[in-house]
Amino acid sequence: MINDLQLWTPREPLRRDPVEGRYARLEPLEASVHADDLFKASMAEGADDRFRYLFEEPPKSIADIDAWIEKAEKSSDPMVYAVIDKRTGKCEGRQTLMRITPEHQCIETGSIYWGPAISRSAVTTEANFLFARYVFDDLGYRRFEWK
Repeated sequence: MINDLQLWTPREPLRRDPVEGRYARLEPLEASVHADDLFKASMAEGADDRFRYLFEEPPKSIADIDAWIEKAEKSSDPMVYAVIDKRTGKCEGRQTLMRITPEHQCIETGSIYWGPAISRSAVTTEANFLFARYVFDDLGYRRFEWK
């Protein structure tokens, strides 16, 4: 991170890099890889409560989630990542980098869905940490927001 603001420069566009941790792995969301697991996690008990503050409804079919993921795959802002539980190797949720503003070195995380298998666990704690570390250390941004 640059501490001297006279050396301020816009950041490079984001790459779709996986981010590896001890308990979690964050991978750019792909329908062919993550749809089945994410659908199961999205249909688990309590899904309506977990989707309450998201922009979409819980998927009703695998076709719904395939269509949603295919749209997300094409987007550079927001950029959606699968949250993989390394213990099981399954995609148990998703989280997003959004409002990506390279000229201000500012990025937000949001649109987070964590299924019951990983909610309130080391996986989700680390998933947040991995995003923050990726944004600050790897991308060189100065501001990381979660609203």
